[in-house]
Amino acid sequence: MSATSLKTIVLMGVSGCGKSTIGKFIAGQTGMIFIEGDDHHPDVNIQKMSRGEPLTEADRGPWIESLAAAINAEISPVVVTCSALTTRIRRLLTLLVRSEVWFVHLHGDFELIRERIANRDTHFMPEALLKSQFETLEPSPGIPKIDVSQSPEEIFRHIKQQIKWIQLLEKKK
Repeated sequence: MSATSLKTIVLMGVSGCGKSTIGKFIAGQTGMIFIEGDDHHPDVNIQKMSRGEPLTEADRGPWIESLAAAINAEISPVVVTCSALTTRIRRLLTLLVRSEVWFVHLHGDFELIRERIANRDTHFMPEALLKSQFETLEPSPGIPKIDVSQSPEEIFRHIKQQIKWIQLLEKKK
């Protein structure tokens, strides 16, 4: 498979929406390589978020560059977690990655996500930043939006349906 035919699925959304859980599930079901976006944050970003300070667009640049380099280093299709909250960051990631990038927005209401964050203890992102993430999130009409109140199996089924739809539209171009 040539590098230009590789596909990258980016699971995007606010912290606590289930990107890592669903990404690992997809990788387990498909054999795709899983890349955890949080692993590519510079230490300064993690420290900033741990203090309850939201990242700026400038803070996100080095993170996206590192994440894109990790994606480009793979020779197989990948599923990646990345909040990708803004159009600018999604555009930057798309420009830096050599394979075709498909975004899938994992979406849930504020209370559901807040509860998930409150119940996890191994992540650097505090519940206090959730409101700023919802405020920063810029939805894109062309990106499939999947409800995360469902089981991982159901979410995966919906993602597969959306990807088939995208592929069908591409064939008609």
